[in-house]
Amino acid sequence: MNVKLSQQMSLLGLAAIVLYTVLVSIDLVSLEVMPQFVVSALIFITSGRLMRKSVANEEEEEKPVKRQTSEQDWDWLSLLLNWGMSLLILGVLALWLMKPIGVDLTEAVQQSSAHESFFSGYVP
Repeated sequence: MNVKLSQQMSLLGLAAIVLYTVLVSIDLVSLEVMPQFVVSALIFITSGRLMRKSVANEEEEEKPVKRQTSEQDWDWLSLLLNWGMSLLILGVLALWLMKPIGVDLTEAVQQSSAHESFFSGYVP
């Protein structure tokens, strides 16, 4: 099924290139919009090729592979490390952007009065 769909996606990309070429040749659109058209056509063509490759990889992976239980799951560990470091970097950047200019982070935390002025005695 995916092979047929991949061929259709590739044909759709080629048809899009032909259509855009015809539109430019009869002056319905200018050359300024042509890069967007070409990129969308290339997306269709490459998605068809990627679908063909994924089908070929699935056929190769159908053979059962016995994994050892003592082996580390490096895919999961690298994914955990990537997400953890990404969140850490985003957190540090968010703190750096929120602090006032010319003030150290420790001074900003020490001089913060948000915890002193909060009062919620009456909630409507």
